[in-house]
Amino acid sequence: MSPAAPSLLVALAASLALAHAVATAAARAPGGAARRFVATPYARAGLAVTLFLTLIAVAAPLVAPYRPSLQLDIVALQNRPPGWPHVLGTDLLARDVWSRVVYGARVSLGVGTLAAVLAAALGTLVGVAAGAGGRRLDGVLMRLVDVGLAVPRIFLVLVVIAVGRRLGTVGLALLLGATGWFATSRLVRADVLSLTRRPFVDAARALGARPARVALRHLLPNAASTVLVSLALGVANTMLLEAGLSFLGVGVQPPTASWGNMIADARDQLTAAPWSSLAPGIALTVAVMALHALADGLHAALDPRRATRT
Repeated sequence: MSPAAPSLLVALAASLALAHAVATAAARAPGGAARRFVATPYARAGLAVTLFLTLIAVAAPLVAPYRPSLQLDIVALQNRPPGWPHVLGTDLLARDVWSRVVYGARVSLGVGTLAAVLAAALGTLVGVAAGAGGRRLDGVLMRLVDVGLAVPRIFLVLVVIAVGRRLGTVGLALLLGATGWFATSRLVRADVLSLTRRPFVDAARALGARPARVALRHLLPNAASTVLVSLALGVANTMLLEAGLSFLGVGVQPPTASWGNMIADARDQLTAAPWSSLAPGIALTVAVMALHALADGLHAALDPRRATRT
């Protein structure tokens, strides 16, 4: 058995147990949205896979048998195929691929989550302000959003990296978050504009509620479903963007392992050692698919009109 197998089995069992606990609690919840989420098979699968990847990322020192940058034996263990004790083989520099995939999950998920949370926060703030702040403020903010949407996001990121100094992992996440909120603001604004015509908003205004109170107590909570779905999709999209930047050499820099620079390091070894690039590529694909399934499940659960159609 591989040195990582016991910890990996514990992480898998813990993720399945957590997913089952969440599903059981949701099934017993009084609200219909939680039950609709549990009734969606792909949502439960996405939740379980996302929890599993999160657990192995958090517990990387326990799950990975080696440090991600450790060169074991540059002569004897170069491009070793999968087997015992290297379950995913080794790469050109005799580094354990499984250990690098696990630590790469920590970096890729961390960058994607931090950037998506920042983008969701900025997009929500701008969307609520545009939808509830009047026609003039709406016009100014939406024109800024139009400019942001018209310019490709990767171009903005490359320009900032080119004119500035090389960013660290946290700096890269903040940059991706600061350039990824435009679409979220559009969605939140549309929800807020629809909500401002509802009777409960008119009643709150008639009772003398200030605009800030109306926005925070009545508009923002009712737009939370859009923000949650956008957040889940934002994590997946940002992970793909970070992987692309790291593949180009302007994202996460070695020796820090991320799934993108792992694929870049192994691009010349596709025939000699395909496992070096397949492992991080499959991990990235599974993570993105799980997050999209989770987002789709949230959409189905939080949108009663879609729930009735499905």
